[in-house]
Amino acid sequence: MAFQVSPGVNVTEFDLTTIIPAPVGPTGAIVGEFGWGPIGIVQPIENELKLVEKFGKPAISGNAATTFFTAASYLSYAGGGVVVRAASSTAENAVANTS
Repeated sequence: MAFQVSPGVNVTEFDLTTIIPAPVGPTGAIVGEFGWGPIGIVQPIENELKLVEKFGKPAISGNAATTFFTAASYLSYAGGGVVVRAASSTAENAVANTS
């Protein structure tokens, strides 16, 4: 809709509400316990299959299951995010025996 404010000044409005900006990169993050995977490293994850591939399937119960299913639920509708595995100081890790 255009109209004249004063002679020579034309005001025009453009409706841009039909343009939806695409999201730029991952929009969410979760830090939690997982059964295995890299500790303390930010991992971009696109979907639940990638989550299983990188951090493994969870046990039936426990903190790892809660974290896994929370992340999987978010990924099912968000289409991506970042995941970081946290571990306590008592966590065990595999090491090579050099002796």
